Amino acid sequence: MVNKENAEVYIKQEALTKPQYKDVPKKSWGSNKNLGPHYTFEIGPPEAFEKKLQEAQVGVPDGQKISTEYVT
Repeated sequence: MVNKENAEVYIKQEALTKPQYKDVPKKSWGSNKNLGPHYTFEIGPPEAFEKKLQEAQVGVPDGQKISTEYVT
């Protein structure tokens, strides 16, 4: 999370080979790999975002849960 306002989402390199991410690894210019962020969006209040993220991950094994990091 950047400045408690935006989320930057990075897709793991091994997952970028999946069909649903076929357009993600390409940059809009140049031939280098797109290391990310692959998606960005506004999160709203950080507390509400954290709650929604926890709710969305109920039943997901600990090793597969999305981790968050806040930077300013």
